[in-house]
Amino acid sequence: MNEHDAREVERIRKRVYNINCSADIRSLLSIIDRLNAALVVANTEPFDTPPPGHIIDDTGVVRKVLGTLPLTADGCVVMMGEEVFHPEQDPSFHLEVMPLHPDTEPDKDFPIPEDCEYIGHYSYYERDTGFSQYESYDVRSCYSTSEAAEAARREKP
Repeated sequence: MNEHDAREVERIRKRVYNINCSADIRSLLSIIDRLNAALVVANTEPFDTPPPGHIIDDTGVVRKVLGTLPLTADGCVVMMGEEVFHPEQDPSFHLEVMPLHPDTEPDKDFPIPEDCEYIGHYSYYERDTGFSQYESYDVRSCYSTSEAAEAARREKP
């Protein structure tokens, strides 16, 4: 228990002594002591696994995750701009992780699920000829390495 918590418990204890009512003061003090003990345990007990919606950072601090983290099919967290690989992609393309814009039109060649938030995307455009080429895949179906994507491609019937 830190110094601030100790002062707060003592302040409450003094107020309880001054209460002039029919409540059993010993019971109230007992409740305060049990709450104080629970507070000490909660502040010092280490986490083996973080609560849902939280992570443990490299210093051991439990932090709440706001939003969702983009995960690949092999369970790696990826960041915007990072390269990912898809079993069906053209090997000469480099798919880049980006958020899926809410106004993106569905594409029959590269269907994206409605609940998709991040995509692995490649695009190429030649201004002189008008030639364009692109691929987009849900990041959840992509892999963090080309080897993992190749292994997944071989496993697919």
